[in-house]
Amino acid sequence: MTEKLEFTEKRDIHGIGFGVALFGAPVIVYLLLVAVVFVNNALSGTQAATNGIGAVNGLSVIGVVLYFVIGTPTLLRDLKRNAPTVGGIVVLAICSLLWLLPLGALVSLATWNAGGLLGAAIAIGFGVIGAPPLAAVFALIYLRFDKA
Repeated sequence: MTEKLEFTEKRDIHGIGFGVALFGAPVIVYLLLVAVVFVNNALSGTQAATNGIGAVNGLSVIGVVLYFVIGTPTLLRDLKRNAPTVGGIVVLAICSLLWLLPLGALVSLATWNAGGLLGAAIAIGFGVIGAPPLAAVFALIYLRFDKA
């Protein structure tokens, strides 16, 4: 009864692959979004690309901050325990957005204003759209380096 619990074997994280994927994924997704905005404006015949680029820039800044603050420790923990797959990392990214709810609730309680919780809900709404492609690109890059 007093025997120690044995944990599963921890995996090694490919450091260079993790760094390249961590910083390369947002750059690739951002460039793809900018390309889509420019192609959309070219096909529709409009000259005002600034509105679309402004929206991409704003959402990218918020998304990348959340990606680094919440995503990095979540990815490190998961990659030490599980073999990486594209689907698994995408599901992990969507589930990690749920951390915003208690953070928003704490901000709302601290300020006695519902703005923190509302901001968390809005961030989750946009995150559900932005997290899967970002996570998929991260996984595809990381899997190029990880051979285990």
